[in-house]
Amino acid sequence: MKTKLFIILFVILIITALFGWRYYYLPNVVMAKRTPVGQKTKISSSSYKKLIDRVESSTVINMRTEPEIVEKPNMLKNGSFNEKLKNWQLWHSAKSLSNTVKIINVSGKKFKNAVRIENPMKKLVGIQQIVRVVSNTVYKLSGIARSLGNDKSKIFGGRIAIWLPPQKEKQIVWMSEYDHWWKKELIFTNQVSGIATLYVHMGYGRVASTGEFTNISLEKLE
Repeated sequence: MKTKLFIILFVILIITALFGWRYYYLPNVVMAKRTPVGQKTKISSSSYKKLIDRVESSTVINMRTEPEIVEKPNMLKNGSFNEKLKNWQLWHSAKSLSNTVKIINVSGKKFKNAVRIENPMKKLVGIQQIVRVVSNTVYKLSGIARSLGNDKSKIFGGRIAIWLPPQKEKQIVWMSEYDHWWKKELIFTNQVSGIATLYVHMGYGRVASTGEFTNISLEKLE
């Protein structure tokens, strides 16, 4: 009987000691050695300088959940010909053959109007507009065009070009496309600052054909 009572008292003492270690000694003695959250830790001046140098030399990256889409404005005026030929002038042989250039309505499309250039005489006929550009800047030139011919053997000979010497012309050419509307674009780096001339014309390659153009655009990308 005495042995059983001794064993029970011994077990109670062990359990009491474990509770005391877990809920008193551990929180108040062991955890006290750690720096609490929010408490400032003393750092030597040399360690502080090393920390600052490491932070300042790090690369900072700004992250976005979605890319920002910025619509670039068209530097050309009336590129969709909704105001007929306003802001455009006749170019080359069209100055003496003004009846070769006319504005037409295009139904059932995302665009409403286009310029039609007729060229049965194989001449360079078209329209032009001046625009100011800056050197070392990236631009995008674009347009939509179609040939009125239904024969694949016929050559289109349509072109959009921007010219500012002494650099070479930047151009978009339609040659073999026919019947349907074809959009083309060109991204280029401009090397000269000044007033450039933009042409929209037929007769490239000295061929006789008729073409229609719309959504002529020049965008500054950088």
